[in-house]
Amino acid sequence: AESWGKVRHGASRAMAWLRGSVSRTVLAAAACIAALVALFVLVLRVPDLYAFSGYNTEFIYLVSFFARGPEFVAGMVAGSFFLDHGERITPRGSRWLTYGGAAFGLVFLQLANHFVLDKAMPEHAISRFLGAVAVAALMLGMTRHPGVTRLGRMLSAPVVDYLGKSSYAPYLVHLTWPLQRVWSGLLTLPVHPLALVPLAYAVSVAASIALYEGIEKPLQRLFRRWID
Repeated sequence: AESWGKVRHGASRAMAWLRGSVSRTVLAAAACIAALVALFVLVLRVPDLYAFSGYNTEFIYLVSFFARGPEFVAGMVAGSFFLDHGERITPRGSRWLTYGGAAFGLVFLQLANHFVLDKAMPEHAISRFLGAVAVAALMLGMTRHPGVTRLGRMLSAPVVDYLGKSSYAPYLVHLTWPLQRVWSGLLTLPVHPLALVPLAYAVSVAASIALYEGIEKPLQRLFRRWID
């Protein structure tokens, strides 16, 4: 117990020094890059971590890891930038970020779909990263001055805001075994596949809300208490 107390005390002093010496944006970028490097090495050394998925190594590194990793970094850096410098974004800047981010995001994500169909995996990964940067700009614009654009006002509605907060969970669960059984069961229903889309979405939203309220929010409160 005494050793653990010393470790926590040392970690707290280190964090206090970092907060006073380095900006949040730099800290967030460094932490994300370190985590990505560690994950890269782990997946490289232990291929069984993804073997169950049926994906090959090319898919993991060119489509999954090397595309989604930088996307994660882009989001974290944008969030840290908002915390450190968000007050500098003017209403006019918010408008440019919102509409520019939306336009470039659609272009790059469409390019990503085109490249994956052509099996051009590196181009697909680069397009997805640029699309993530554009979406991060969009989120910066809407978060600082949500009322200056019609898109910002629409996405600031309470229901849409809540769905956005819980939206990461569907990504985590959409390929899990329980939901795979649900999707397989839906496909056996004697209806047109398009008619199943609203039902599949409702199942995803229900699963995401359960994870958000039951796991994500309690963990957020726990981490905030530990940091504070």
